[in-house]
Amino acid sequence: MTVSLILAAAMAWQAGSQQFDLICTGTLESSSTASTTPTATQVSDRAAVDLERGLWCWLECSVVNAIHSRNAAELVLSNKDETGGSAYLRVDRITGAYTNDVRLNMEGGYVIKLNTTGHCERAPYTPIPRAAF
Repeated sequence: MTVSLILAAAMAWQAGSQQFDLICTGTLESSSTASTTPTATQVSDRAAVDLERGLWCWLECSVVNAIHSRNAAELVLSNKDETGGSAYLRVDRITGAYTNDVRLNMEGGYVIKLNTTGHCERAPYTPIPRAAF
């Protein structure tokens, strides 16, 4: 009985280490094809990450994405939209440093580029919804 409790606790800890939120704060710099003056803004974002299922989403989880890639040193979260726009969030798994490169393709060939650099902290996991079917 004691061995089962220890085993169950170990499995719960391992699952917990594979599921976490990232709270990332940094400086967002934006530029566009319509403006030559970049702007800078302080931002904070939260993402839920489930390494076991290979999924992630921004806190509201309106869209669940597959994890782009991961290794011992780096976690890369990405998503693309129907216009060909994309976002790549790269997190250094040792230091917590991150960059988030976003490209938004607008009508008429107008392009907005957003680049954020900063630091991510691990936070308690917000469960990613499971597919109904």
